[in-house]
Amino acid sequence: MKYKKTLYSWLTNRFILIIRNEENFAEKRTFSLTYAKLIVFFITILIILSLISFYIMNTLLSYLYNPKEIELEANKKIMMLSAKVDSLALEVNRKDKYIHRFKEILDGSTPMKLDSESTKR
Repeated sequence: MKYKKTLYSWLTNRFILIIRNEENFAEKRTFSLTYAKLIVFFITILIILSLISFYIMNTLLSYLYNPKEIELEANKKIMMLSAKVDSLALEVNRKDKYIHRFKEILDGSTPMKLDSESTKR
């Protein structure tokens, strides 16, 4: 019983936290505190910080380090690069045909004629 009284008296022991101005020592704020209030305050802060950290771990970090997400991003990049390579290959083939025809015209081996493909450009 004596232990409960001393713990209760320790938890309800009041003290004042005073915040003062450094220049003229005027009181800015005062807080009436007990050890019980401090314990509740720190436990609340701890719970809030834990919840925020779990939220960050489950959203941001799991998104950044999830192998499925990394694979999806890599597949998107591969598809985009594959489409670019295909379009560049078509462009190179078209320009090669143009250069070949131009050389034939310069050599005089074929008469000049307008092609429907060359008029599209």
